[in-house]
Amino acid sequence: KDEVKFFQEVDGLYSYLLKRFQRTGNCFITRSEILRCGPQSIRKADILDASIDNLIYQGKILKYFHGGRRYFRLNNFPHLF
Repeated sequence: KDEVKFFQEVDGLYSYLLKRFQRTGNCFITRSEILRCGPQSIRKADILDASIDNLIYQGKILKYFHGGRRYFRLNNFPHLF
């Protein structure tokens, strides 16, 4: 049950990132923005971090650091870079 819920949270985060990209055209996002604006189910830091780690492991997002902030980029759109 917990594993199913976790993967639902991971899928929810990925879906949010894709929809945000379609809406804004920006495939970069900060962790703090996800905590503020992302799906309600992942707005706790430990759940968000585990979901992000899983998406990185799957190769769906990449992690960047700039100016002391963590940024994440969708990895499905290499033709944009």
